[in-house]
Amino acid sequence: MTGMAMMQILIRMSIQGSIIVGIVWILRMVFRGLRISYRYCVLLWGIVFFYLIFPWKIENEHGFWRAQPESMVVAVSADGPTVVTGLGTGIVLGQSAVPEQNVTPGQSTLPEQMNGTDATTVQGTNFEAGSNELPVTAAQSNGTAVMPFLSAAFTQVIFAVRYLWLAGIPCFLAYFIFSYVRMKHRLAECLPGEEGVRYVDGIRTPMVFGILRPQIYLPMEMKPEFYDCVLQHERIHLHRRDYLWKILTYLISIVHWMNPVVWLAYYLLCCDIEKACDEAVTEHLEPEDRQEYAAVLLSMATDTTARRIFAAPVCFDEGDIRGRIRHILKCRKTAGKLAALAVELCIIAALVLLTQKSAVSSQKTEEDFTEMVTTEETGQVQEQNLPTIYIQQEEELQAPSPFRIENYYITERVTAYNHYYIDNDGILWGNGYNENGQLGTGSYETDFDKGQFDDVRIADHVVSVDADWNNNFCIYLTEDGNLYGLGLNMAGLLLGKDTVKQVYSDMDNDRVCTPTLLMKNVRYARAGREAIIVLKEDGAVYWWGQLRTTSSTTVGGYDEYWSVTENPLNLVKMMYLEPHKVLDHCIYVDINAWNGAAITEDGELYLWGLNIFGQCGVSKSENVHDFVREPKKVLDKVSMVWLGGIRHSDDARTFDADISAIRYGYNNFALLEDGMLLGAGDKLGKDSVTTVMEGDLDEAGSHRCSFSFVPVKAVVYSLEYNREVLSRMQWGMQREEVRALCTDAGLQCDVASENASLYIENSKYYCYFDENGGLDRIQIQAGSSRDGRFLVDKTTLEELQRNIADADDTLTQVKSVEEDSWERWQYEDMQEQIRYYFTVYEGIVTVIEEEQMINEEATK
Repeated sequence: MTGMAMMQILIRMSIQGSIIVGIVWILRMVFRGLRISYRYCVLLWGIVFFYLIFPWKIENEHGFWRAQPESMVVAVSADGPTVVTGLGTGIVLGQSAVPEQNVTPGQSTLPEQMNGTDATTVQGTNFEAGSNELPVTAAQSNGTAVMPFLSAAFTQVIFAVRYLWLAGIPCFLAYFIFSYVRMKHRLAECLPGEEGVRYVDGIRTPMVFGILRPQIYLPMEMKPEFYDCVLQHERIHLHRRDYLWKILTYLISIVHWMNPVVWLAYYLLCCDIEKACDEAVTEHLEPEDRQEYAAVLLSMATDTTARRIFAAPVCFDEGDIRGRIRHILKCRKTAGKLAALAVELCIIAALVLLTQKSAVSSQKTEEDFTEMVTTEETGQVQEQNLPTIYIQQEEELQAPSPFRIENYYITERVTAYNHYYIDNDGILWGNGYNENGQLGTGSYETDFDKGQFDDVRIADHVVSVDADWNNNFCIYLTEDGNLYGLGLNMAGLLLGKDTVKQVYSDMDNDRVCTPTLLMKNVRYARAGREAIIVLKEDGAVYWWGQLRTTSSTTVGGYDEYWSVTENPLNLVKMMYLEPHKVLDHCIYVDINAWNGAAITEDGELYLWGLNIFGQCGVSKSENVHDFVREPKKVLDKVSMVWLGGIRHSDDARTFDADISAIRYGYNNFALLEDGMLLGAGDKLGKDSVTTVMEGDLDEAGSHRCSFSFVPVKAVVYSLEYNREVLSRMQWGMQREEVRALCTDAGLQCDVASENASLYIENSKYYCYFDENGGLDRIQIQAGSSRDGRFLVDKTTLEELQRNIADADDTLTQVKSVEEDSWERWQYEDMQEQIRYYFTVYEGIVTVIEEEQMINEEATK
């Protein structure tokens, strides 16, 4: 690993560590609000410093962090170091940012005017399935890629900061050694006391000092009445090895010395250690004794000279005296339930914050996709081998002929915080939060607790409504062809070009709190995250707003990302501040956060926008950058198109809370006239794209994708479908067999390590395996048992007992907690040789476990 690679890893650890510090600080406030002991706060800080020193994390598909493979961090060529910018491109120090016209073989030949933030493409023939090595990009191998907005001067600053950071580490380390030697020399002249205690003349602050053989040092002038509690305090430090933890965390802080957030974490850790030690001393003391202990601390606070002498990283000073005294007088012993809760929260925080996504997606291998072929005998695609996608309802795939736009009016839309619907009288109603004025009440309310949870009448004579999942704004179409909008006026989207203002946060935009007319003579319209697309009565297609790239933290692209100027050379967005005509003779349109689409009268499908994973159906050979800037024809004989997931009108009554199952941010889908369903983009096909930047992407590294539309199959997402997939599992199936069964059926399947259990569909289900790797237990937290007899969160204990009694079997209670409402019951189905465990909470079955019964047990 090169020094630059190590430095980038260190910077990433420090930045992400700062985020963890913030999360831990919030949890610490929660703990203190619940009066939970500081000892558990110390455990939380342990998570922070563990993360700051260990770059290796537990990898799984749903990890908290996104992995960045070492091979993607930096490249070094004969011409000098190449700084990888995070967008798949790099720049060589000292070289021009514009490639020369006469390039040698192997050099970059990108055009001078770039159209997007490039993500390097590797065709499927160069991708070896199962390999841990990621494809090497041209920028990495030759160091000649282009990044116009990153100057050589800026990269020089990066290298200067790197050397300053590295130079500071030995300086702090030298200070640590100097402090230790100075302290040891000062404490050499001491008098021995009882075992492990030394007395020092001229100081008034007790302390623990030493590494291998630590001792307690007490001031000779200390009052005799203070002796017992002070000595007990310092012995608790010794017992808990606090002196070692302080030294270790100080050394870790040295590594990140340029990050003030890390030093804040170090300071708070030391304060929490002291307060946890105070708790251990005083938790059994009477109020009068606590006041005496507080007096001891107060006497220490008066000796500023001693505090100045011993303010070294090798021992404990008595900092934050005021806070400690206040805590001593108010603290109480943590209740058992709160202590258990604190431990559980610490474990959960560690498991979440110390996990990362794998650098290479393992959801599908190349061999899985080679089976997507057309048989010579039937000429039909082998459906059982197609990648599976989820849909909300079967009706979504119906395309009535002849085409009528009225069939695709949206009469109900559910977003993250709002619900809009049109009743039988054409009245548009809405409810939910109103932080952007999107409910049309004439005002807005940023306090989420003051949302409009009663229906609000927004407009009359409405035929279609749409809003993006992010709740930025809402649009609706009336019977007379007028299009109205209300909500956040992003880049003048609702109020026009003249109202555009420069902001660096979406929420700083103006709010439109009453419906405003956007356009007349409209046949159909859709809303994206920050854009609107309109189909006019004459078949013309207009769109305006912006389609931005995947991240707002692009290196050197911050101003470009927030720019409110139309610029076709902007690398990170496409923008039009007023309606921009792109096509004629169309019958349908759609738009989402990243793409726009239109179907012509002849059934031709046009797509444009972000193409980082080929979701426009355009190969990188045709478009070397991330954006397809003009509508590109990609398919013929198309009856319908969906962007980011197959979805039209919603149904709030059956709307699954786990909406993420049917959302595909970097995929687009099309239905052909012959009924074949196609998809393009992420996790489809046999192409691959290598990205360095994380941003909004699921992970950095190599992504399997398809730059053309390939056949897929759709399944209605439901717990019943999941149950049917689980019922196909057989006891003894190997881990990879179970995983293949789930992924082929479209279920998300993750594993923390090679021999770990599988967790399926965001931990709704768990599969456990014996020492031979065979399936022997299944845990179900949603839906029903695999045979459908027992329902999670619906079957009561009385119903459970009655059903099992009717089968002449016995339900046995195996665990009950008197202080809680949890119970655990066991049932052995001798006929099926399955042992069931039911977790019952307040009389309702909440978890079902199915376990294989071995032959000896089944014959008892």
